[in-house]
Amino acid sequence: MSGAAEVHRAALARLWANVEASIDDEQVHQKFVRFAVDHELYLPAIERYKALAARSPGHQAVAERMQKAIAGQAAAKVFAKAPREAPRRRGVGQALIVLGLIGAGVTLLLRAC
Repeated sequence: MSGAAEVHRAALARLWANVEASIDDEQVHQKFVRFAVDHELYLPAIERYKALAARSPGHQAVAERMQKAIAGQAAAKVFAKAPREAPRRRGVGQALIVLGLIGAGVTLLLRAC
């Protein structure tokens, strides 16, 4: 594990200590979740909430809500980074249709004269 990763995991642990000290404070949860997502520590964060739900059934609802928040934000972050498909260029088929319509129009004009 790199030095930066270790620092981030240590910071996550400190933020988690704040969560456990202020379990009913929504802002503390949001700060923890934001840090976990920003530093791509999704699994360790979700695991902490799973452990909280297992040992404290009274906090199961908040733990599940925060797990979903982490998963949703992680998915959004991953999809935002995904390469996008280039817009399709208008194909030869469309050009042939246009040329065919023009040809038909010219043919009708010539027959009318």
